[in-house]
Amino acid sequence: MTLIGLLVLAAIAQGIFLGGVIVLLFANRARSRLRTRRMAAASGQLAPVVRRWLVGESDADAVAAALRALPARRAAEQFISLAATHAAPAQMAELSEHVVADVWVARALRRARSPFWWRRLEAARLLAVLGGPRHRDLLRRLLRDRHPAVQGVAAAGIPRVADLDAVAFVLDGLPQQPLVVRLYQFNVLAEAWWFTTPALLERLVPEAPGSSLEVWVSL
Repeated sequence: MTLIGLLVLAAIAQGIFLGGVIVLLFANRARSRLRTRRMAAASGQLAPVVRRWLVGESDADAVAAALRALPARRAAEQFISLAATHAAPAQMAELSEHVVADVWVARALRRARSPFWWRRLEAARLLAVLGGPRHRDLLRRLLRDRHPAVQGVAAAGIPRVADLDAVAFVLDGLPQQPLVVRLYQFNVLAEAWWFTTPALLERLVPEAPGSSLEVWVSL
């Protein structure tokens, strides 16, 4: 094959690659817009019920019923949004009791076994809001996730799940964590101080590795 022929083939290959990138960008943009519209529709559907609940004109049962009417993923997103921006912790605790056994919660938490880390992250975010003792095994699974972001978010569920083994696992893994994840987990472990303090004191011994002692002393 001549040099000109090779250059033509290279140009064709580059054109195909560039075309694929452009198609992917447009597809991602369309998907993002569709997701935004769906989230806005779910938020609009839920907003009147939530508004009445927040001012005491309705109860958690009504909000739970409205969440059940949404697709599982939208319900999880709206529940997490409520916890982050609107409802007080006591209100979310009450609402959690009303929804924790619902089908949409089970479906959302099943994402913890997804091969895609961002889906496991969604499950970890939900668990951090409504997790309880029944979710101990799931919390441990997420704390052992291979992706640091999933581990970091899962740690927020420790005060809710109240699991001494989970606290011990996080403490032992702190020295190996990236700094950002470590600082986030510091805050979570401090919040669960009644478990963290005795587990931490057990590790503050002279024979512990110096790098681990430095991190534990900082905590």
